[in-house]
Amino acid sequence: MVNVKIKKMIKRIIGIICITFTIFYLFNLPVVVAENEDTIKYETISPKYGYKYLFKRLREKITLFVLSKNPLRKADYYSKLLDKRLAELKQVVEEKDIGNIETTSQRYSSTLGELVNFIKQNNLVEMKTKILAKMAEQLPLLESYQKNYSFNTAEWRFVEHDIDYLKEYSSMLSK
Repeated sequence: MVNVKIKKMIKRIIGIICITFTIFYLFNLPVVVAENEDTIKYETISPKYGYKYLFKRLREKITLFVLSKNPLRKADYYSKLLDKRLAELKQVVEEKDIGNIETTSQRYSSTLGELVNFIKQNNLVEMKTKILAKMAEQLPLLESYQKNYSFNTAEWRFVEHDIDYLKEYSSMLSK
């Protein structure tokens, strides 16, 4: 009797998970909508889109969980997420969306930290040079985004924190 109830409950949970995955993948819109003078592209779903952005983030978390068995693929996915976070930051800066700059800036530095820590914990030597090169490319972009704000504003400091984190994580990864 108990086994039958447990089996029914497991089937329901599996059904809910399958439906959830389907919904998340249906909400996956194309990533690129516009290209600017540099090579950083806008995201179609940015923080200003509310629940769609939450679905996007949840999908990213699920993908990271699924890739957890393969450290190299997971590190590569983290690298792609870092590009997305930079694109989101660019979009927030260029659209002067000051309501979302703090969280977007924090997400960029968090993703960067997660990537660097993952590479170090899993001793992914082959990824170090690739990520260090990516970080070297992103530093001048962050500095250019910072120029959109006055020195004495919170927005300037948010981007400054990203620059500082980038430099710190770069030196950590170089060791």
